[in-house]
Amino acid sequence: MEMGDIQLRRYSRPIFNVDNPNYGNQSNYNPKNKRATRNQDNLVYGDVVTDFVPDIQPSYLNYCHRTTSVHRNVFKLGDEPCNFRNVPFSLEHRKKWLFCSGYNTQKRSLQECADDIATCMELDDVLMNNSHESELLRREALRDMPQSLTVKRIIKKNLSFSVNKRTKEKPIGFFKGLQYTTSMKLSKVHTSLKSFAYSFELWYSSLKEIEGHFGSGVATYFKYFRWMFIMNCLIMLVALVFVVIPQLLYENFEVTTSTSKNLWFNWNIKPKTKNNATFQISDLFTGEGYFEDTVLFYGHYTNESVNLISTQWYSVPYAYFFTSVFIYVASFIVFSLSMAKSYRRSFIETQDGLKNNFAHKVFCGWDYSVATEKAANIKVSSLYTELKELLSESFQIVKHVPFLQQFYTVVLQFVCNVIVIFLLGGVGYMLWLLLNENTAHLSQSSSSIGVIIAVVINIIMLLFPLVFGFIVRYEDYKHPRAALYVTLLRTFLLKVVLVGTFLGFWLKQSTKQKCWETAIGQHIFRLILFDFFFSIVLTSVVEAVCYSIYTKVWRGIGAPTFDIARYTLQLLYNQTLFWVGFYFSPLLAVVVVIKLWLSWYIRRTCTLKFCKPYSKSWKAAQTQTLFLILSFLSLLLVIITLGYIVVDVKSSACGPMRNYTYMYELILKGIFQLEQHNVFWRILMYFTKPGAVALMLLAMW
Repeated sequence: MEMGDIQLRRYSRPIFNVDNPNYGNQSNYNPKNKRATRNQDNLVYGDVVTDFVPDIQPSYLNYCHRTTSVHRNVFKLGDEPCNFRNVPFSLEHRKKWLFCSGYNTQKRSLQECADDIATCMELDDVLMNNSHESELLRREALRDMPQSLTVKRIIKKNLSFSVNKRTKEKPIGFFKGLQYTTSMKLSKVHTSLKSFAYSFELWYSSLKEIEGHFGSGVATYFKYFRWMFIMNCLIMLVALVFVVIPQLLYENFEVTTSTSKNLWFNWNIKPKTKNNATFQISDLFTGEGYFEDTVLFYGHYTNESVNLISTQWYSVPYAYFFTSVFIYVASFIVFSLSMAKSYRRSFIETQDGLKNNFAHKVFCGWDYSVATEKAANIKVSSLYTELKELLSESFQIVKHVPFLQQFYTVVLQFVCNVIVIFLLGGVGYMLWLLLNENTAHLSQSSSSIGVIIAVVINIIMLLFPLVFGFIVRYEDYKHPRAALYVTLLRTFLLKVVLVGTFLGFWLKQSTKQKCWETAIGQHIFRLILFDFFFSIVLTSVVEAVCYSIYTKVWRGIGAPTFDIARYTLQLLYNQTLFWVGFYFSPLLAVVVVIKLWLSWYIRRTCTLKFCKPYSKSWKAAQTQTLFLILSFLSLLLVIITLGYIVVDVKSSACGPMRNYTYMYELILKGIFQLEQHNVFWRILMYFTKPGAVALMLLAMW
């Protein structure tokens, strides 16, 4: 039986039904307690401690099982499961439910209460066995008891003494004792190793430091950042092993046939240099010149195979295509599962609303990761504001809003949305004109227009969220969170417009360019590189300058604020660019990993030295869910676009797909050996036509 799925035995006391006098022993039942009545088919099961109250006789105890799991919290009594959430969590209801037979702990000392509970627990043989399962059961019982630590320590001491006494009276066998000792030691070692492994997590100490100064809300951004970095590292590793390294091996050894390279017998052949372009510093920022014909971009990869072993061939086109498909599908699955899990935990499980909001806020609202006095004062102020908002919402009187005021608000929001749509349309049109200008200068080998495009796009990504934040102030939303979500949505649409316009232009120009795949890769390379300078370097410099002015010149300017929403959208924009460009530039994964590694340390340093926490209170779980949803939507749109490119856009005369008219023919003709005169080919092409697909969808409907 594995540790992750141990069936722990628990105890429960049914609340008896008044209408059924023959059900169980009702000697301790109080018929005056109306709240205790339940139907026989709707039993309520209590925590462990309810079965160890002294006035409850052992004959009333019924066994039930609880499966400990990360995702489930369910009791099972025989074959009938019951949800653990049926246990009353209200303090008043729990008090009446727990002591419905008249037992009152306030009249007894802690020592007497602990002794009585321990005595009642000792009556059960399964609980008091000298075994690993019983030890886990005793720990679980003590953990779930609504008693003070003093009472729990006394109970644990009494139980340990009783178990040792029983062991001496009935000594266990050597092998059973060895098994028990070994299992306990392994459990302790597992716990110690798990605790020790946390210290080796990537950037563990930095995360703890940030969490201590700014709380869990800001730490959510950095955890999301780390998750993106690790995922991109894995993508980089896969791309290097299956695509880049085989291409490098192909280039550096002698040709033995017209269709392949024999590497097994030619390890001493000196590499041949195919790239005659001279290297210039500007090539690092443009991706052109020397880098245009390297493994950095799509057009450089061969459409031939590599013979690493005498009889084994490695097809570079197949490796390029299927490695890309695997990475996109794996990323889609990971983001789908993460988003679904986070959404269920943050929204579905709380769809009925949270009860006892004030009690939760008072007793559970403190962020125990806060470790500095300044951060603690900020957290106190945040809790104070949240309590005021809760009180305001609780005592809020629904006011009758005049029709004219409602009409004015609707018209104002409509006008603001129209303005935003015109702004987005203007941005897309301006970008299209710049791309047209860049295409007109390609014959002159001028890269200045390409750099201007990258600079303009990054300036737009920096300034327009501020414009959207200014517009939303005049839309008169009732709740500030609604205004925040509207701003995030508009910023997300801005990113979609920029990337969509860029891809749409180059897909339209695909028939006019010699290698449009490489051109897309070069533009994405420039966008990612200049995004680092604008969103990381320039932003950090501005924060440092503002902090210097705040501390030395004028405190009225205020300290820089760590804006979680803006920084996360910048990170999401960078990841979207990478997903778009990876198919056209496999080595772009290395560039993104280096960028994220530098960005982490720059952002961490500036956050700790120059920034203060954001004034708004962020719920870490819901914030992470929102970011995962936006990431999932971005990846989904990218996959749909790439699917359209593979199926409906003609390949250029470069890269690994140069022998095929369309990229999907690599699968049909290359693997399945289907030609156009083949009957199956004709049937497949017929059923994939838009009209046939529409008819099938109508038939399914």
